[in-house]
Amino acid sequence: MVAYFKTYINKMNKQVLFLGACLSGVLLLSSCSATIQSEAALAASMQNTLSSGEVTIEHNNIDLGDIPIMEGTVDATFIFTNTGPEALALFKGETSCMCTNAVVTSDNGIVSPTLVMSGHGSIGGVSVDQVLQPGESATLTATFDPLAHGPDALGTIKRDVTIKTNSKATPTVSFSFLGNVVKALDNTMKSETISQTNTTEPFTFSESTHDFGLIKQSGGKVKHDFAFTYNGQTPITITGVPTSCACTSASVNVTTLQPGDQGILAVTFNPNLHEEPKGRFYKSVSLLTEPNLTSIPEVKIWTEIDLDLGESAYELKDSHDEDSEDKHAATYTSITPQKFIEMNQKKDFLLIDTHIPEQERIPGTDLFIPYTDIATHSKLPTDKNAKIVLYCRSGGMSRAAAYQLVEQGYTNVFDLSGGKNEYDKLLLPSK
Repeated sequence: MVAYFKTYINKMNKQVLFLGACLSGVLLLSSCSATIQSEAALAASMQNTLSSGEVTIEHNNIDLGDIPIMEGTVDATFIFTNTGPEALALFKGETSCMCTNAVVTSDNGIVSPTLVMSGHGSIGGVSVDQVLQPGESATLTATFDPLAHGPDALGTIKRDVTIKTNSKATPTVSFSFLGNVVKALDNTMKSETISQTNTTEPFTFSESTHDFGLIKQSGGKVKHDFAFTYNGQTPITITGVPTSCACTSASVNVTTLQPGDQGILAVTFNPNLHEEPKGRFYKSVSLLTEPNLTSIPEVKIWTEIDLDLGESAYELKDSHDEDSEDKHAATYTSITPQKFIEMNQKKDFLLIDTHIPEQERIPGTDLFIPYTDIATHSKLPTDKNAKIVLYCRSGGMSRAAAYQLVEQGYTNVFDLSGGKNEYDKLLLPSK
């Protein structure tokens, strides 16, 4: 009991000191910054030590139930506590998929950088840099974007957020949530659709899935052509072919179709872009059209990778040394909504919405370019040093677009972290 009260008093002293610093008027920003830096320094000092502290998650494997695909992001909130006798450090964290990001908020108000999938804005994870004293808790908020994998990515999902610690008992902590992505059309999509009979699909494919089997990294990219026929009653235009991940690209050989026309959807997978799931996995490709369809066509590719070249072959991940992370991060810059608003006061950049399907855009947007078309779009600046800011709904598609622009040689690319969702939240009046 004495030990408990000592822990409680230490914890409260830490919070009081933090609040006293952060509420001191003119010194607000500098004091909070110093507190965050001291927390990061403390975490860094524990890098090579093992702690008898232990992370206990209050409720894990959270079931989010049905998640309407067209109604925005959803959050899963986890509270976790150091139930061991020693302080423990939280090091790097990452999410299991580009559709998910997360932040860690300590009891004293320190918020971590946004955790993302390794290779999609981070290399080997994002530094949390927080320390949990015995008995101290923190909150992890995971945000899932059901539309990140395309408008027809329906079905059950399981996503994980992992954080490395120096705990002997819990060296890696995994936060998991489940859900079922269901169809939900917004009013604009309902108002203009192509009618279908119960027996005829608007597009039929010679095959809806293709299995590449076990492929070697050393073999490079693999490609498969999906032949399709348009069975509709009126002309239609294919406006986009979004893929579920930046490692997969797709194109069609014809975009305007008359009833009965045939075409090819070519799908390419790059096994060396970034780390992929172990074992067999799939990626999906959808067809977006104008007018909209009540059922969006989709194909899947399946594969498993033989890592014969190892992680060093990943284009979006370096394993040489710690300095390589900073070098790679410099290829494009992730900016917060606050920074974006500051930059927008003296707008000297091209602002591009990359989200599929089209959304209500941020005022001042110059272009709409689907992230799948960003690398070859004719309206991109010819000057590779031109300043470009990209955004989408929640950040996944614009990150993929940023990588593609960097690969094309653009040197001044910015990505709006959290996308329009976080930008809109910042503009909401405080309650």
